[in-house]
Parts: sequence; C-alpha cells; structure tokens
Amino acid sequence: MNRQQQGKNERHSRTIRLWLIAILSCTLIAGTVILIRYGTELAAEKKTETELAEIYHAGGRAEAEETKDSGVTERPSRPDTADEQTPEQKADPAGTGTTAPDTAPRITGRLSAIAYPDNPDLTVSRRFLELLNKNEDIVGWLELNDSMQWAVVQRDHTFYMDHDALKNKNRNGAIFLDVSVSLETRPYTLLLYGHNMKSGAMFGCLRNYENPNYCARNRFISFSSLYEEGRYVIFAAGRIGIEEGQPDYIDPFSMLSDNAEERAEMIDRLKKASAWSGSVDVSPEDQLLILVTCVDDDDHRRVVAARRLREGEN
Repeated sequence: MNRQQQGKNERHSRTIRLWLIAILSCTLIAGTVILIRYGTELAAEKKTETELAEIYHAGGRAEAEETKDSGVTERPSRPDTADEQTPEQKADPAGTGTTAPDTAPRITGRLSAIAYPDNPDLTVSRRFLELLNKNEDIVGWLELNDSMQWAVVQRDHTFYMDHDALKNKNRNGAIFLDVSVSLETRPYTLLLYGHNMKSGAMFGCLRNYENPNYCARNRFISFSSLYEEGRYVIFAAGRIGIEEGQPDYIDPFSMLSDNAEERAEMIDRLKKASAWSGSVDVSPEDQLLILVTCVDDDDHRRVVAARRLREGEN
C-alpha cells in the first residue's frame, strides 16, 4: 500500500471516529436532557400534590370546626393498625374482612340507583370548595397507606394522561375517574386510572399490593368524592387481560355494569386474577373502588380492587 493510500485510509478512519463521537455525544446530551426533564416534572408533580393536600386538609379542618360549632357530633375515627388485627385476620394477611354465610340470598337483575344517604341534595363538601377554585375538574380525593394521596379529576380519557391535577403539562399525569362514572348518585363502581411510573409515583405504587404482606399492612383505601367520604377494604390485586379470548380477560364494561349477574362474574374473575387469595366477602351490590394502571405487557393491566366498608363494619 503506498503512502497516499495509507493517508486516505487514516483520514477516512478519523472521519468515522469523529462521527461516532458526535453521535455518542448527542445521545448522551439527549439522555441527560430527558433525565433532567423527568426529574423536573416529578418534582413539579410532588409540589402540586403537596399544594392540593394542604388545601384539602385545611378545608377538612374548617369543616370539622363548623360541625363542632353547630353542635353535631362527629363519628369517631376508626384505628386501622396491624396490632389491632384479630387472630383470624393475622392468619389471613391478604384478605381481612367478614365471610358471607352460605345461605346469603343471591342478588339478580338490575341494581337500583342509590342516593347519598347523608347528602341527598348533593351539597359539595367544604373541603373541596377551594380545590374547585383551583380546578373545576376535581371530583374526589384518594389516599393510600396513609402516605400517598392525590386529587382525583374527571374530564375525558386523554387530557390527564399528560397533565397534572392543576392542568399543568406533565408526563406523570393525574389520577382520573372514568368519564362514564356519574356522581349524581352513589356509583356502584368507581374506576380510577393513573400512570405506572417506574419511580413509584402515581399508580406505580400499585405493584406493592401484589405482595400479601404489604397488603396486610395497607389493606384500607380512602376515597372521598365531592358528596361523601368512603372507606374501602382491598379484596384483590393482580393483572387482568384486556383482550377478549385471554383466560384472565375481564370485560371493562362489566366493571361499571349495574347488572348483578355481570358484577358477580366480574368480582369472581378479579379474585381469580389476584396475586393472593383472601376471604373478604364481596357482593354485587357493594360499592367497588378499582384502581387501574398499565404494565409492560400491552395486553394486560394491573388492578387493585376494594369494596366499601358496610354499615357497622370495622
């Protein structure tokens, strides 16, 4: 090989190395920008959560003071610590609750709409008034394991996929209620969606509930709508199929159905799809709270399903 050809090859190799360095540099810069943006949006989401939580709980304190001044006695709060579990509950860590007798009557047909027992006139709770001034789409408040809480919004199935609860652009999104759910009467099913963030933010935390020991320590969920407060006990947590024909398929519309037979089948399928088995009694006429998020498999979704505590139950 002559010197001229050798020089030409060296220049060609140098050009390729420069291009590779440029490409790698651009990739590194782009990755750094993405990480910075992700961290910034996560911090912004946390700030929004904190701001709204302060407003919500300030409204709750004001509401309590108004109730106290009016002479109305509030119902005492119920402790939910693991130390107060019965021996039966400790033996069944994932499925605390009462078991239905074998002679329980079977409910059939359409379930009638139920007005809010303590709020038939749909008076908005005092704790939501200031939140509604921040965002008129806010319809509820969700609390998990005494440490995670979010305002719940309702608009459509797309806007809050990439906007927070104050309508700011944010890829973490917000927790939102299915648009088909009406709050004019007590819904038989509250269907909430949120992103499965790898950081554990939003509904990224739902993966924890597939661990029976974690669920035993965090078996209750609180959800308050504009019109009433609610306390729920988890009866299933796992993955469901969303494509018809899958063995673990659950028809999404059956979750919102007011048909007792459809609801009974859906409840049974949720229990079978659960990562653990429990003994919480669930009836088609119970109000259900179902939290839904995505997983790596596009054909499945992760769900945590709970039913409302019944009158006199603790």
